[in-house]
Amino acid sequence: MKIRLPIACLVLTMWLSPSRVLAQPQTLASGTLKGVVTDPAGAVVEGVLIRIVHWGLDDKRKTVESEIALHTDTNGQFKVELAPGIYDLFLSGPWSSPVAKQVKVEAGKETEFNPKLEIGRFIKLIP
Repeated sequence: MKIRLPIACLVLTMWLSPSRVLAQPQTLASGTLKGVVTDPAGAVVEGVLIRIVHWGLDDKRKTVESEIALHTDTNGQFKVELAPGIYDLFLSGPWSSPVAKQVKVEAGKETEFNPKLEIGRFIKLIP
């Protein structure tokens, strides 16, 4: 009898393991923002700085609630998981005009933004 009790505990522990709990449906609390940055000729651009800002309201003043900075990879791609909300994106490369764009990220959805950088020094606002 003493041998069966540990086996029963092991079986019960395996049955109640976290993998069983994780297999159940979960709510989606984030969305994905992704894209590819290209130059005027359509070639991908590596190492572009992307600053993602989420604004909050504090006493009727806009304040930065959260901020993320990342760079495009060797394929000019970027991808980040974000909480649902509206974000301002600021892109800058060493030879390009900075780019600004506002995007909406929704829970459980992918938002795609594929900017084309231009040579210059002035900010380009993308509608």
